[in-house]
Amino acid sequence: MKPLVVHFVLKRHWHAEMLAGRKDIEYRAITPYWTARLTRRPVTHAAFSCGYTARGRFVRPVTKIDIGPCPYPGWTGNFYRVHLGPIMPNAALTGGEEKGISLAEYIEQQKVNHRRLCTSSALTSAGARPRAASSTRTW
Repeated sequence: MKPLVVHFVLKRHWHAEMLAGRKDIEYRAITPYWTARLTRRPVTHAAFSCGYTARGRFVRPVTKIDIGPCPYPGWTGNFYRVHLGPIMPNAALTGGEEKGISLAEYIEQQKVNHRRLCTSSALTSAGARPRAASSTRTW
């Protein structure tokens, strides 16, 4: 049987949690969109990316899909729960494959980049980057 891969887009926090091995279940709202993708055919693998970018993609096998509550605060009701196996290093789509970078090296790079962003002096006290000076337009 040909593998059926479902693609998930994650925020940076959840992407980092998965790469660190602390998140093994992906939660999705029970909507017509996710119902069509998760229930019509047997899903064998899940591909994850950090935002809408090709960098940081990886694949995990799907062991089970069920419906139940989410343990995170503020998430009420039932959700699709996609239970995941370990990251498949040979199927990892890290965006650095053409440079010969391993998954472990990629994870370390992401940690360094995250630390740099969190401690950057470019962040203001409000937590936002300062706006660039507006250009002068003559039209």
